[in-house]
Amino acid sequence: MASDLAAVNLLAEESTIDPSSTLPSFLEMKLVQETAHAGRKAVHSSIDVVVEKCEHAMRNYPVGSLRQKLAKSLSQIFRRYQAELEMVVHYSIERHYLLSSANSLLSESLYGLRRSKISGNGSISPMNKSDGIRAALILSIWPFLKSRLDNCYEYERSKRDDEQANANEDRPIVSQIFEKNRSMFIYLYPFLHLSHDGVKLAYQFAYLIGKSVHFDPTLHALGLVVRRITKQDIDNSDRAQQKRVMPPLENQIPQHIVTRLKKAAAVGIASALMVGWLGNFRQELIRSRRRLVLNNESPIGSSSGDYKASEVVVPPPPTPRPPLNDAEERIEPPRNKTLCPICLQKRVNPVASSSGNVFCYKCLVMHIREKGPKCPVTSVQCERSQIVQLYEPNAVTITTPDIDTNNN
Repeated sequence: MASDLAAVNLLAEESTIDPSSTLPSFLEMKLVQETAHAGRKAVHSSIDVVVEKCEHAMRNYPVGSLRQKLAKSLSQIFRRYQAELEMVVHYSIERHYLLSSANSLLSESLYGLRRSKISGNGSISPMNKSDGIRAALILSIWPFLKSRLDNCYEYERSKRDDEQANANEDRPIVSQIFEKNRSMFIYLYPFLHLSHDGVKLAYQFAYLIGKSVHFDPTLHALGLVVRRITKQDIDNSDRAQQKRVMPPLENQIPQHIVTRLKKAAAVGIASALMVGWLGNFRQELIRSRRRLVLNNESPIGSSSGDYKASEVVVPPPPTPRPPLNDAEERIEPPRNKTLCPICLQKRVNPVASSSGNVFCYKCLVMHIREKGPKCPVTSVQCERSQIVQLYEPNAVTITTPDIDTNNN
């Protein structure tokens, strides 16, 4: 925090700001650097949000389902390769802006800056495609490698501290060589890290006092310089944009091909409409058949959304036909359906035979005992075990002793 305040005070007292100069001031370059750093943090936070969404979905989906497995796989991929994904995103963004008409990084374009190629004698020329690709690669790969080396250094140092307590002199030669290399890396990396930061600080100080036109060592290595956009750049960009205007489609494609394409489109649209109409017609036929089966006489032209099957009324099954040879022994049922066909009185303890006719319990049992196991009305086979007791609301129920059918 103290270093940031010192930098702000130093920038406030900068005397090299010249609005008429092509080179941006030190303050502008520092703002560009902080904007780029904020952009990298935003990408990192976005990937963290995606990981949290995947983990939340993984907890909510059923265990073992396809969606739960997919969310788990995505969460593991984003967690394990987060740094690589950030590198790819940074490379894609910076490459797009460097190869566009802006010829600058995203953070530099926000402050009206662009990159140009500078020669040894100080002449400036436009940046070509290969320069933009190299700059995008360095700006995306180098932070990734730097973070990996920092993590490796912290891991190896903590691992060495843990192994010092259990040191063993009789280890294999390969392990001893690996241990020496690791110790050398742990010893040299802080000096490399300090040298990297020192070189960057030296370039920035030289830029501040006007001794260098390169704010960063990567710019010097690529032979690029960051400068302000001039009126000539704006005019060149407008002319290039006018050249890139696409001519009308009729001028690019021959007329006979355009005519054939229009005919093919018309035939395709007509065929799609015809197929859709035939499909709807077939669906209407199926619905009309269903309505007839369900005793629903709705008009065929009704829409499918308003169609609802009416309540199905199932008629009772017809009474089985009696055998022709027992016509004389059958009893004619009375017109009043509430009377017993045998005693012609109001049914007492109503029961149904196997044919569905209803009798008094006593009358039906006595008839079966005297005439045999058959229905008095239809002469259909009716054992006593097939008699079904009914519960009619207006029927007379009298408790009677069971009738012994074995007594003659």
